[in-house]
Amino acid sequence: MERQWSRALLVSLIMILSSLAGCLDAEENTPEPVTIPGDNNTDNNTSDNEIVQIQPFGNVMVSTYHVGELVSAVAGEHVTIEYMSQNNIPVHDYEPSVADLIRLQESDLFFYHGLGLEPWAESTLSSLGTNAPPSYMTHAMPPGQVTLDYESMLISEICEHMSEGPYEATTLMMDGSILPEIHAEHNVHTLSFPEMDDDHDDHDGHNGTEEHDDQDDHDDHDGHDGHNHGTPEKVIENPVNCPTDTVISIFHLEEGVYILEFEAEEEDAFDMIALKMGGGHADHDHEGHDDHDDHEGEEDYCHNTITHENYDSNEIDCEAAGHVWMEVDDDHDDHNETDDHDDHDDYDFDEATPQEIIDLFDSNNDNHLSWDEFWTIWTDDGHDDHDDHNETDDHDDHNETDDHDDHNETDDHDDHNDEDSLRDLFNASDENGDQLLDLLELGHFIEELGRDYNEHKGHVGYVSIHIDQEGDYGFALPMDVEFHILMGEDDHDDHDEGLCHDTTTHENVDLNEADCENAGHVWMEGEHEDDDHEDDDHDDESNNTIIAEDGEDISYDPHSWLDPLAFEAQLNIVLEKLILTFPDGTSNFTTNANSYKAQLQTLDDAFEDAFGVSGTCSVGGHEKTIVANHNAYSYISNRYNIEIITVHGLDPEGEPSPQDIIGVVEHIDEKGISVLFVEEYTSQNAVNSIVEDTGVSIEILYTMEMAPIDSNDNYISMMTKNLNNLVNGIGC
Repeated sequence: MERQWSRALLVSLIMILSSLAGCLDAEENTPEPVTIPGDNNTDNNTSDNEIVQIQPFGNVMVSTYHVGELVSAVAGEHVTIEYMSQNNIPVHDYEPSVADLIRLQESDLFFYHGLGLEPWAESTLSSLGTNAPPSYMTHAMPPGQVTLDYESMLISEICEHMSEGPYEATTLMMDGSILPEIHAEHNVHTLSFPEMDDDHDDHDGHNGTEEHDDQDDHDDHDGHDGHNHGTPEKVIENPVNCPTDTVISIFHLEEGVYILEFEAEEEDAFDMIALKMGGGHADHDHEGHDDHDDHEGEEDYCHNTITHENYDSNEIDCEAAGHVWMEVDDDHDDHNETDDHDDHDDYDFDEATPQEIIDLFDSNNDNHLSWDEFWTIWTDDGHDDHDDHNETDDHDDHNETDDHDDHNETDDHDDHNDEDSLRDLFNASDENGDQLLDLLELGHFIEELGRDYNEHKGHVGYVSIHIDQEGDYGFALPMDVEFHILMGEDDHDDHDEGLCHDTTTHENVDLNEADCENAGHVWMEGEHEDDDHEDDDHDDESNNTIIAEDGEDISYDPHSWLDPLAFEAQLNIVLEKLILTFPDGTSNFTTNANSYKAQLQTLDDAFEDAFGVSGTCSVGGHEKTIVANHNAYSYISNRYNIEIITVHGLDPEGEPSPQDIIGVVEHIDEKGISVLFVEEYTSQNAVNSIVEDTGVSIEILYTMEMAPIDSNDNYISMMTKNLNNLVNGIGC
């Protein structure tokens, strides 16, 4: 809201200043003539030694350097090109000043790339209303080719790896050992369950599948916020090109260490991969995040169906602009947290912790549970509502089969309603024979209930995953393996030393290691860094449930201009709009555009000669894989079949922290990376430190979101450098 207020104030100032400017002679806004040598004039009607003056047709404003290159290639000296940012600020961090808005208002034409690259563009143009110049998005793709969206690219990468590897074997852990750690990276983890003796296997069956199957497996996770489960934003079953019966779940995760829990009926090893979805830029002053939070279940907003950006407006102005008015469903945030379910968690004996049961049902306040107090709970509840856990239709589509529903209605369940059987279990848990259960005895009783509750003995195992950077992550695995992401409670600040996980209820309970193991739970050793990375924005989210953040992340990869043929398609848009605005320049514009298209075709041919099917890199058998510090190169990757892996932590524009640099160094050492590709504006201090610590070679890949350091560079020269640096880095 603060940004909107600021923008409204800026627009008011513009109106005042524009009124004053109206008193000036209109001729003062006419572009100054340009004096150039004859050999630089594209009109071809002057000698090389003749000095000529050209009167520009008008002023064209552009959002970024690469858009300016398009306009320059077509219009040359026939228009005056101005950039919105006059200080070379990264386009996604830039906010227009009053002076910038005045310059934009006075320009004849405005080009911006779109696809969310310029998060300020749509709202700025909307705020100017009828005072905004004719404005056009330049993004385009060649005929028959589609814009790359991050989700499709993620699914494609996951399926390729699931089918082809590389593979890395890891044994899951069950007990108090330090969990093995994996990373979200480009290899498939072949996970196997730990070998257990018969006694432990029974315990495992209780912890892994028995009790959880009675909750209809994955069905209830959308509503069980108290169970410390991450809720997927999206679940994709059987994606194309993945192995049969693969399911991909996409979660939004903050930086930190998480525990992954796997459950399966069979002991067979299975393949799993976790990869980060591309998209989104670092917001170095973190202002944009607050704006996004305003949309979460509170305010309606306007959606631009061309750029796929959401912006603040009202319904009338939104529809007048040809956009779609989105009404936020106030019930959206509550759909997984129904009152009925919360009440059920409060008293369902099977799911409550020992302390919760004592707190709720110790009628005489002796801090123990008697048989009569238990029987009151059991009979009042009726214990007939386990099928009520099937509340979330979305998760029914995940890993559920009809067998699970049948599984919830076995004869074992009826046996539980037999008072004698339950009394036997109660007495067996009463270790001191006082006819009362204390906390530890009650924990054993709950465990025995779960063990006896279902004859099915499944398998369960755990592994930790280190998330290097906040974002959306895809997890792929077979449908018949249950999978949960576990987090600690908000108030457990001391979990660096470990936490106690109740695998029956899937809650983390406040017990020390000894009491945890005595209660039959699993003690998870340390490194729960996620407590240290909690932003204030997430403090009010209940029970650390992972909340989807749809609006802030970019849906499509905007960096299409790095594909020379896509850049040619974008050139055609600029040519068309320049001719429309300045028809007197049609001949010059067309001649210049045709000449530039030839250069782009030559550039594409050079890339094909190196990386095409018959190119030197392919024929030479070189592995066309590189490691870069920015996920901006998907269009190069897609066009020329180069695999580009992103190392997180080395901000392409900001100054990375010492911890970030250490993380990159460790990743380079661990993976044996010999060449690292970075952007031109990546911190030189950070790069030097990494080179000193690892000996890695550095190559530059230009993105051209900002003007180059060398003023003699242009799009063609920097793309040629990209080609040469790729060839050198790959070694072909």
